Amino acid sequence: MKQILRSIWALFGVLVFGTQLLLLIPTMLIGFLLFGPKAEKTMIWLGHHLIAPLTLFLTGVTRTQHNRLVLQGKGPFVIVSNHRSFLDILINAAAFPGLYKFLSKKEMISIPVWGFVVKRLCILVDRKSAESRAKSMSIMRAELGRGFSILIYPEGRRNRGTEPLTEFYDGAFRLAKETGYPMAVMTLHDPRELNDPRKGLDLSPGKVQVHWDLVEQTSEKSLEELKVEVREKMLSHWN
Repeated sequence: MKQILRSIWALFGVLVFGTQLLLLIPTMLIGFLLFGPKAEKTMIWLGHHLIAPLTLFLTGVTRTQHNRLVLQGKGPFVIVSNHRSFLDILINAAAFPGLYKFLSKKEMISIPVWGFVVKRLCILVDRKSAESRAKSMSIMRAELGRGFSILIYPEGRRNRGTEPLTEFYDGAFRLAKETGYPMAVMTLHDPRELNDPRKGLDLSPGKVQVHWDLVEQTSEKSLEELKVEVREKMLSHWN
């Protein structure tokens, strides 16, 4: 019975989120038509600081943030986060105080409605193509230079295992090292208690802990040193 109720609540969550996206798309179309690329920051702000927190609020998902002041006066950032649930994208967006662009798999644009938003407001990459990966890295450098932070899941995909973290890919750490921008480490503990992607439709009201850490002097460290430092910071919040 408990899982049936969680499935019903998940359907409600999908309805809430989908309805807001359907309202956002006409706004995006009008904004880009009237103002062109100048509308980009406004559209991202609406997604991150209106739709994401409102969806979480309406579905009873709250968050407690720890140590967010560590970000104050710094940035833009290469943001890294663990990735354990479907809620993560919403929590990431609502928790970060500024604006970021999200590195997304190219396959995401095939999802109805959501794909429209991803194509226009995210940085797309085809992980199977070396050319696409190189192009996305170049775009991310340019966006950091424009003042946008960049969010990357260093595990590459949603963690469906039993361990808190899986192996890290190089991309986020290479971007930080080559540009010298600090890394904002966002550790979510534990969204899977509210939404377990292994169970299909699954959602429950509750609270997620959001922990912030900062990694600086990124250009002076090796990729492996950056990986180890980020992993240690994330795991330190898991006990």
